[in-house]
Amino acid sequence: MEGFKASSITDQIYIKVNRIRTLQMTDKKMVDESEEDEFVAIVNYSIIGLIQLEKGLANDFNENKEEILGLYDKYASEAKALMERKIMITVKHGGI
Repeated sequence: MEGFKASSITDQIYIKVNRIRTLQMTDKKMVDESEEDEFVAIVNYSIIGLIQLEKGLANDFNENKEEILGLYDKYASEAKALMERKIMITVKHGGI
């Protein structure tokens, strides 16, 4: 995560969203890629963005790897919990 600026994170998410759209609209693949890989990358970049919001922009996140990995796990868990709550609400209201 060295040297990511806030704008570079949002740029990467934008690029991934556009790539997913292209994959969905055409059968052409330039390299070994999948929609799933692109969605995983979006989640990853989003978590990096959340860490930057909490820690501020840094030139080097290697200073305290344990803290950064802890924050990564925290935000991944929060995202999973949110998804689980939304699924429960949807099921409760007759969806899925």
